Amino acid sequence: VNQHLPGGEENKGGSSGRLKADALGKPHDVPRWHDDVLSISSIAISPDGKYIASGSGWLDEEGKDNTVRVWDIKKGSEIKKFSGHTKGIMSVAFSPDGRYVASASRDKTVRLWEVAGGNEARTYPSANDLVGVAFSPDGRRLLSSGQAAMELRDVASGQIISTFKADVSMGGVAYSPDGRYAAFCFYSAVALWDVSNVTNGAVYHQSAASVKLYGYSQGDLKTFGGNVAGANIAYFSSGGAGVKIAQNKKLFEYSLKTGEKAAGTEIDKVYAVQRNQMRYIRIVEATPQNPKDVIIDTQTDGEILRRPFSSGWPDIRTFSADGKLALVARHNPDKLAVIDTKEFKEICTLSSNPGSAFLSSFQFSPDGRVMAGAFTEVSDPDSVLIRLWDVRTGKQIRTFPGHSHFVSALAFTPDGTRLLSGSMDNTLKIWSVATGKEIKTLAGHSGVVETIVVSANGEWALTGSWDNTVKLWDIAGGKEIRTFKGHTNHVGSVSFSPDGRQVVSASNDGTTRLWNVATGEEVAQFINFTDGAWIVITPEGYFNASPDGAKYLNVRVGDTVYSVDNFYEKFFNPVYVASVLQGKKMEAAGDIRKGVLSPPDVLITSPAPGREFTTDTLMVTVAAKDTGGGIDEIRLYHNGKAIGEDARAVKIVSRGGEAIREYTVSLVDGINTFRAIGFSKDRTESNPYELAVKLAAPSKDVSLYVFSVGINRYKNPALNLNYAEPDARGIADFFKKQGGGLFKKVDIREIYDEQATKENIVSKLSQLQTINPQDAVLIYLAGHGENISEKWYFIPHELAYPEREEEVKAKGLSSDELSGYIKNIKAQKILLLIDACKSGAVLVAFRGFEDRKALSQLSRSTGVHIVAASSKDQFAAEVKELGHGVFTYTLLEGLKGKASGGSQTVTVRKLMGYIEEQLPDITKKYKQEAQYPVVDSKGMDFPLAIVK
Repeated sequence: VNQHLPGGEENKGGSSGRLKADALGKPHDVPRWHDDVLSISSIAISPDGKYIASGSGWLDEEGKDNTVRVWDIKKGSEIKKFSGHTKGIMSVAFSPDGRYVASASRDKTVRLWEVAGGNEARTYPSANDLVGVAFSPDGRRLLSSGQAAMELRDVASGQIISTFKADVSMGGVAYSPDGRYAAFCFYSAVALWDVSNVTNGAVYHQSAASVKLYGYSQGDLKTFGGNVAGANIAYFSSGGAGVKIAQNKKLFEYSLKTGEKAAGTEIDKVYAVQRNQMRYIRIVEATPQNPKDVIIDTQTDGEILRRPFSSGWPDIRTFSADGKLALVARHNPDKLAVIDTKEFKEICTLSSNPGSAFLSSFQFSPDGRVMAGAFTEVSDPDSVLIRLWDVRTGKQIRTFPGHSHFVSALAFTPDGTRLLSGSMDNTLKIWSVATGKEIKTLAGHSGVVETIVVSANGEWALTGSWDNTVKLWDIAGGKEIRTFKGHTNHVGSVSFSPDGRQVVSASNDGTTRLWNVATGEEVAQFINFTDGAWIVITPEGYFNASPDGAKYLNVRVGDTVYSVDNFYEKFFNPVYVASVLQGKKMEAAGDIRKGVLSPPDVLITSPAPGREFTTDTLMVTVAAKDTGGGIDEIRLYHNGKAIGEDARAVKIVSRGGEAIREYTVSLVDGINTFRAIGFSKDRTESNPYELAVKLAAPSKDVSLYVFSVGINRYKNPALNLNYAEPDARGIADFFKKQGGGLFKKVDIREIYDEQATKENIVSKLSQLQTINPQDAVLIYLAGHGENISEKWYFIPHELAYPEREEEVKAKGLSSDELSGYIKNIKAQKILLLIDACKSGAVLVAFRGFEDRKALSQLSRSTGVHIVAASSKDQFAAEVKELGHGVFTYTLLEGLKGKASGGSQTVTVRKLMGYIEEQLPDITKKYKQEAQYPVVDSKGMDFPLAIVK
């Protein structure tokens, strides 16, 4: 979904010196901007957003392009070209007023260019090859970084004000907006230099006082440690039911049946102790008082070893297939040993390990009797030798001549007759273990072959490479079968599914991807974020995500960037995602790669932001301007809750394609936030417009309204349930007993069994529309539920045949209808609880996923909190010993105080978190299938109960 600058020619492969824009992993070429391979090394956007400056000449060689160019963003045309640097330009920066562009080069100069005049204004010589440059916010100082030093200089005079020296080469630099700090990076860490008190002539750090920049502070220098959170390892869980990922200090799993991500296990570090085959991984559990070193067998999901963590633990390099043996290096290049993992005793020391070489890759044979290791000479990385040892004696069996460069991966075939090796020479070699002779060299990767996995039947090899691809090879035929393309960075982890039909790969681009072996097509991406949020997305754009997961992924339409969350209504589809993960053929109704209709620009024109009111009735005016995609709907949220009717198919007024809507709103005490959005004709959501106003009026008392519905007895006795009615009464009774204290009054409205008709339910919901904005509402529905065409229906008493679609549509209470009634309730604080189980006889496929979509869309459109039991059938929700359905039992336990978190009140969000955490465990405790609730939250948090 992309618009690019005109005039580009097709990229025939390799790097072309062009800028590329990426939309959901699909690159689009724009014109060739510089005249050199690998030429664009830095870009900067002018403060007014009209221009781009680009620096050329990444390679440190003379005779390259080495120019600075300025481009008009709107036109896509070059307006200035600056020549003068003799080596690669590593960084460019606009001055705060946009008059100048500064460029830092490996020719040891910083040059200042006048944008309007096109002239070189000044050259600042440096003692260092330079890689970073930044202006101070006032434009008076210029900071440059390079080979173990930073220089701060006065722009007008060129005089160096201060020099900061270090023991490592520095990378990019940046000024804080207040001008107090200069930040710079080195390797995987970031440091901060306080430059606020640096004056002319004052040297902040002398050369002799150089500071080692590793994890501590000295003077006004502060370091923030590394950015690397852990390895990125992906593999299929035992039986192939899920994809497990070790990333960002978490070990977690995605279900290939549901597409949902389970809560992760906190870990401190992750090691691929048998990197090539991914049979074992080593983690360090992050328990501060008693950290553990744990080895996990990925084929059984079981632990084979657990020991107290110690920094002096022998460095385990790899395990035998049965986990009984391990290769260790005892921090001595001459000391490679094989140990018994159960007793932790040494079996043998491997002979002929030259002290001047290091072990780059290693692998046990499948039967554990032979060890393969690749050695590289420290002084000569092109001197490589692969060795085989007898594990029982430690004696060398034979050597292989090796590759022409560093060997990065080794793997045996399951029968142990062949050895595969991958290298930095970009080749995959197949060797005869018996003779030590090369059978075949497979060329195809254009980057380092980092990892190799052999299929269980020994027919195929899978390789991941620094060229960002995964390749499938026919071992016997010695040829490439297909390439899996899509990653945008190194692929360091690959794995076959147990049935060999799918492949999973993990990359430095931050994604884990699932592929179809037969077609080579990408099935889906798994993307995880450091705060625990996640998203699973298909190439067509359909996704499933955690509540906050979609906001981190962006799509550019023209010159506007949208979150994937803006495409929620059209592309949020857990059913589609789950189906493709299960290998089912699905016809995509839409494809985000083919483009979307541009959503309208939305603005709240009245009231003005920040105004204060003394009366609680306010008129809010929203204007939406058609940008080419039409206007299908305008929606206004008040404190997270949607207001009134949508008015779909908004009528366009004559004023330049602009639609106006007015809303009469009742304000609540204190701050009131408003958020307006619009939808194009294809339901693409606009970026929101937000403002806040304040009501300064006497505080009002808050009342709680509880509406509880429970249906045990249906018109059709075959649908009867055991616990829906007692569950609903249990909720009503709890709040009756709570009485006063938290609320001015508690108003209970309840209907059960024969009284729970659609007419009566709708009547009670309509009555709630007259309550005050400051009040709170709890709605509880227990009975059967059904899904038809992505709509969810609550089944009232009189609906006899839920398997008949027309009857459900006519007599059921749809999620759309429920949403409409809730929108018209003026109360800002609403909690909707749904325990809508179904018997196995009427269970439809993907019920849980459809509930997730319907209920989540309901929450987005109304701004309420929703919790649904999402049980698969009646038996999964009922436990006789509890006297309730498991969902309501857990809910009541939380309300009684277990969800308080040690405080005196139970709030909505605390209760939701408690149910999410406890419901699966309680169902398993009573030997039921684990039950996972559907939870969505878009409104204001508020207290429900006081712990007594």
